[in-house]
Amino acid sequence: PIIFWLAVWQMASMLDGSGVLLCGPLDALLALCRLSCTQAFWSSICFSTLRIVAGVVGGYLIAAVLAAASWHARAVRTLLQPALLVIKSTPVACVVVILLIWTGAANVSVITVLLLVVPAIYFALCTGLDNMDASRRELFEVFGMRGQRRFFALIWPAVLPYLEAASSTVLGMSWKAGIAAELIGVPTGSIGERIYQAKLLLETPDLFAWTF
Repeated sequence: PIIFWLAVWQMASMLDGSGVLLCGPLDALLALCRLSCTQAFWSSICFSTLRIVAGVVGGYLIAAVLAAASWHARAVRTLLQPALLVIKSTPVACVVVILLIWTGAANVSVITVLLLVVPAIYFALCTGLDNMDASRRELFEVFGMRGQRRFFALIWPAVLPYLEAASSTVLGMSWKAGIAAELIGVPTGSIGERIYQAKLLLETPDLFAWTF
């Protein structure tokens, strides 16, 4: 199937002929090889990857803390609900533009990814905690189990399926949102900046190489 779709890609690029609207797979591969020999290529990858990963890790930590607070205090959940729903439903482009006004372009991808991750993971953790087996929870209370043993034997198994389901979507969306934020903000030295430059100069092979 991979060979089939590469052939379709090549034929589509041959129909274009100009190489501007669509380059072939070989052209994209050659562009990738050329770019990968430069220090700027790897510097841009490190720049964007570190910021996106920082946003993901920060989002998971904040979501975990908020979910734990909401589980112990119903008032906290009531207060957080509308704010997190607003963050979750706001388009990424709008968030990026607001963040550019507030923080500038350098770290816009970090905050954008963080704001994407927090609501999704928070609601997943809350659902897992709400669906925890009540009888097992009472059993742990009777025997006075606390700390790590309670977490790994009771809480973690309850939230893990919901966390895995949310993560399968969130991790992919985080990368997409981070690069989209860079395309809008165009921070110097980022993957988003390189993609934007390739688009301006109509360097389609470079555009496909950076996308890959």
